[in-house]
Amino acid sequence: VSSGLYMYSSGTSGGNITQSALEQTGNCRWKFVLLSDGYYKIVSALDSNMVLAAASSGEGQQNLTLASDSDAANKRWNIIKQGNYYIFRSKSSRPTAAAIINIGR
Repeated sequence: VSSGLYMYSSGTSGGNITQSALEQTGNCRWKFVLLSDGYYKIVSALDSNMVLAAASSGEGQQNLTLASDSDAANKRWNIIKQGNYYIFRSKSSRPTAAAIINIGR
């Protein structure tokens, strides 16, 4: 079921990524950069040096945060389209751990 909400960033390093109504600011905007290894980095529109990061342990049920860009596996994403959804799986995640994002119809 689609919540109709968007990924929201406070713009601060270590800040949790939450869901929010769409704002006409950079807080809900992200740039997807394809890397040479086939993974993406997901860059905040608020600060091009900040990227979406998963817990570095790769364990499930972890918060997504905003972090300084680096080549760390928890800041690299495999994006898989599945029906009306995208699955975001960090390079550091177990094969069964992923964030599922509904894109609507």
